[in-house]
Amino acid sequence: MEQLLYRLRNADGNARGTVLLYHGFGAQGDDLFSLADTLDPEHTWNILCPQAPVPLQFGSETFGYAWFPDQPDELQAALSGTYFADLPALDPPGLSRGARGAIGLLSELDLDVTRLVAGGFSQGAMMAVETALQTRVDALLLFSGALIAENRLRSSSKELEGVPVFQCHGTADQILSFQQGKSLSRSLEEAGARIDFRAFDGPHTIPVGAVAEARSFLYSADSDSSAEPGL
Repeated sequence: MEQLLYRLRNADGNARGTVLLYHGFGAQGDDLFSLADTLDPEHTWNILCPQAPVPLQFGSETFGYAWFPDQPDELQAALSGTYFADLPALDPPGLSRGARGAIGLLSELDLDVTRLVAGGFSQGAMMAVETALQTRVDALLLFSGALIAENRLRSSSKELEGVPVFQCHGTADQILSFQQGKSLSRSLEEAGARIDFRAFDGPHTIPVGAVAEARSFLYSADSDSSAEPGL
């Protein structure tokens, strides 16, 4: 797998760790990078935003990127919405492959992962959870995500034991329903994660208030990574 394209904002001075942020289906690496200074205005964390490897095209024009699926027929089904009809039953290769690529990128860039926080929006939130199944993470930031690869998550649940999770979801989300978000929350909680779930009155988006709450969650980190709330 070729190295992923990415945007990186380094911490000022010694970093507290690295925040790995995955964008959603149809976006690009710049999408969540725009949140870097709002999420971490003190510049105490490295913030890495990889770009998904699968281009979404209309004719010869690329209008965004996806982590999965990567096969032409599945991509067409994804663009129509039918591919995502039963997310918990899906376990596409791009899910695990993309997380491996992002984890490899952390090493290639020699970023400080003394503390590693994985986060993302929508499909990116699914990637963040997958990252926690593949490597140690100290926290998750999940914006409008949903449960995917349920069987594998259950079989790997020990990787999530004690991991603090900030999760937010809109009650009027018509892309990934609020109930899908709650299903993810329940599955993570059953796996032993510590859930801080925030509902907001809105659609499939990341509201300003949710970023502020995520910032407070992130900044709650101290020398004791088991401290409540947050890291």
